[in-house]
Amino acid sequence: CIESILERRQGRTYGPAGGRACSVLITDVSMPHVNRHGHQATAEMLRELVEDRVLANFQKPGEWKFVRGLDYLATMATPGGGRPDLPPRLKRHFTLVYVPRVVRVDLESIFGSIMRQYAAQEKATPEVTKVANASVSVTMKIFEQLMHIIQPTSVKFHHTVSVRDISRLYAGVIRLHWDEITTRESFVRLWKHEAERAFTDKLVEATDAQAALQIINLNVSEWCGAKIAREVSKPTYFCCRAGSDEDISFEQETGDADAPTRIYEHCPGLDAAHEVVDRYLQRHNDDPATSDRLRLALFEYAVAHVLKILHVITLARGHALLLGASSTGKSSLTRLATYMAGHFFIQLSPGLLPGRPAFVELLKSTVR
Repeated sequence: CIESILERRQGRTYGPAGGRACSVLITDVSMPHVNRHGHQATAEMLRELVEDRVLANFQKPGEWKFVRGLDYLATMATPGGGRPDLPPRLKRHFTLVYVPRVVRVDLESIFGSIMRQYAAQEKATPEVTKVANASVSVTMKIFEQLMHIIQPTSVKFHHTVSVRDISRLYAGVIRLHWDEITTRESFVRLWKHEAERAFTDKLVEATDAQAALQIINLNVSEWCGAKIAREVSKPTYFCCRAGSDEDISFEQETGDADAPTRIYEHCPGLDAAHEVVDRYLQRHNDDPATSDRLRLALFEYAVAHVLKILHVITLARGHALLLGASSTGKSSLTRLATYMAGHFFIQLSPGLLPGRPAFVELLKSTVR
């Protein structure tokens, strides 16, 4: 990547094009894997570049490229919780600016205040208010445990746990009107669903996802007892959807994300979730405003992923990167989830956008 911005100046000396200086920002500089000898090979190559201003010439082994005109800035997460530290020989070349992590007491105060205020606003029962307040300390305990087992690497760079995950969890909790939350068990079921969405959906390796789910289940058992833990361990789904046909039609015409009245409802099992998704699939295919019919086989895996995508895109500032082989249904499931949310669906084809100006023009024509 750095070599792509360099041009030969004279001999074996290289620098940014046009004789200019260039500042290089290196994000997550401590991410490279630590080998069994305690070394980070990539970090050592970076140290040579920063310290001696040289790059190895891989086309001619044993020969160096001398680099001039580059300044370096780097960012990294606080070491610990599966995140390695930088080697001292590299770290000494940087001026360190440390942003301290928010401590647990402050996080409990912030999210505890949100829960108390929302419980009072929704006129929750004393039992539900008590369990809602207790959920904050349980969430913080799970958060700290996951930080030690979810370890990001260069391949799994998104396998991280941050305060954003806690925010998404409680953003999901307060989406449901609490007149439907009348017992301790019903709140724990909602909270557990949101915890699984926030902490496990982004984990692409089954081992990491199972470990995270095991930690959540263990803490639920310690928090509420074995009886409630068994009840909420059954598969359950919550679906955020546009409330009526009129809402969907209005949204498709205006593109206003706040236009439809959305319902966040509990689907007590796969059959109930399948019924909701299938109803919207049929409605989509019968709607004259839709351009393409969706031919989907709604088996369990497909229904679960539609609801996961729907959960993401109906949260404020929700975004997701869907990974998988071509022709596995990513676009079709997203199209269906978008229709259920009452959103506009726009599909960009990279091959048809020859650069940034074309992309900007497309956005201008879309966001009016």
